[in-house]
Amino acid sequence: MAFNLIEAVGSQFMKKGLLQKISGALGEDPQATTKVLPGAIAAVAAGVVDQGSNEAGAHRLLSKLNDGGFTGPDAPPHADGIGEGLMDEEERGKGMLSGLFGNKLSGVADGLSRFGGMRNSGSAMKLLSLAAPMLMGVLGKQVRDQRMGASGLMQLLGSQRSNIAAALPAGVGSLMGFGGATRHAVAEVIEPHRETVTQVRETATVRETIPTRQTITRPPEKKKSIAGWAVPLALLALVALAWGALRGRRNEPARAPVATRTTPAPRVEDRVAQAPQPVRPTPPPAPVVPPQEVQPTPPATGGSGMDEATGGSGTEKVRVNDASGLREAFESDTAQSQGFVLDGVEFRTGSAQLTAKSQTMVGELGTLLKEKPDARVSIKGFTDSTGNADANQRLSQTRAESVRQALVRDGVPASRIEASGEGAADPVAPNDTPDGRAQNRRIEVQVLGQ
Repeated sequence: MAFNLIEAVGSQFMKKGLLQKISGALGEDPQATTKVLPGAIAAVAAGVVDQGSNEAGAHRLLSKLNDGGFTGPDAPPHADGIGEGLMDEEERGKGMLSGLFGNKLSGVADGLSRFGGMRNSGSAMKLLSLAAPMLMGVLGKQVRDQRMGASGLMQLLGSQRSNIAAALPAGVGSLMGFGGATRHAVAEVIEPHRETVTQVRETATVRETIPTRQTITRPPEKKKSIAGWAVPLALLALVALAWGALRGRRNEPARAPVATRTTPAPRVEDRVAQAPQPVRPTPPPAPVVPPQEVQPTPPATGGSGMDEATGGSGTEKVRVNDASGLREAFESDTAQSQGFVLDGVEFRTGSAQLTAKSQTMVGELGTLLKEKPDARVSIKGFTDSTGNADANQRLSQTRAESVRQALVRDGVPASRIEASGEGAADPVAPNDTPDGRAQNRRIEVQVLGQ
C-alpha cells in the first residue's frame, strides 16, 4: 500500500487516547479537535513539501531532520512523549512554525479554527505546534528506514501533494497557495453542460503562490458553409426536372400513325391494338423540403439510444444540484440500482483538491447521511477519455477519496463510505466534444443500504 504521510501522522495521534488528552489540555470539544486535526497535519505537511520541492531545499530539510534527531535509530514518532510532556512538545513545534508558514501563520490558524468551530485560533495554533514535531518524526523514520538521500526525500514529498491537497480545508489551501510547483490557472468543473457556462481551455501552466481563476472565452464556432449543400441541392433539382418531364410525357395524348406511300394501311386488328389506352392518374409528388429547413438531431447525452459510436453508456443518470433534489434522488428506487450524479462538485485541474464551491453539495450529502445513520454509500469518480488511461484511473480514485475524506471530516463515520475510481469507464456522453467530456468528468453516489 502506498505511503500516506497525512494518515501516518494522524494514526500517531490516535494512540493511547492521545487526542482526548490534547482536547482536554486545549479546553476544546473533542469533536472540533478531531475535525481540525487532519487539516492541521496537512497544513504542516504543505509547508514541509514546499521547502523540499527542489534539490537544494531537500538537502536543507534533510539536514534539519538529522540535526533534530528525527532520523536516529531511537527516534520513533513522538506519540508517547506528547501525552506526558504536552507543553514541552508544543514549545518544540512552535519554533518550527514560523519557518514553515512565515507571515501566513496567523491566517492558517484562523482558517483552521473557523473550519472546525474551535473557540479561538490559539487552540488551532497549539495543534499546529503539536503536529509539526510529530510529522517530522514520521518523515524522519521514512528517511531512516528507506535510507533516503536528498533526491529520494524530494520524490517522497512530491508524491504526497494530492493527499495533502485533499486534506487541506479550502480556505487554508488557498491562503498557502498549495497545489504543486506548476498549477493550471483554470478550475475543472464537473457538471452538465449549460448554455450559460463558458467553455474554457488550458493555455499554459503558470507558477504562482495564490491560486487564481481565469476564464478564457472560446472563439465562436465557424458556421458550416452553404457550399456543403451544393451537391444535394443539384441532385434534388435533377430529380424534380426528370419527374416533371416524365409526368408530362405520360399525359400527352397518343398520336395516330401516319400512312405514307411506303407504309401499308394498318389492319383493323392493328388499329384496335394501337388505340390509345386510358391514362391512369398519377399521385402528386411528395413535397421537397429545402435542406436548410431540416433541423439536425442533437447529440445524445447519456440516454438509452447511445452506443459505442457516440460514446454513451446507454443509461441516463439522475443529476442533482440542490438539497431537495439530493434528498429525492437518495430516497428513490434507483438510488441503489444505478445511483445518481452529484452536480456542483469542482476540482482544481489535474488534481483532487475540492474547491470552496464544492463544499456546498458535499456538505448537503454529509447532512443527509447524518440524518440516516443506517445508510451506506459508494462514491465513484469518473474522468473523460483524454490522456493516459492509468493516470485517469488514479486521478478518479483520488478524487473519490477526496470527497470521502470531506464527508468524514464533516462527522460521517468512515466505515459507512466506500470510494472507487472508474477512470474513463461508463461515459454518459460522447468524448469527442468538449461538452461531452465535461459531462463525463463527474462524481456519482450509489446507496448501498439504508
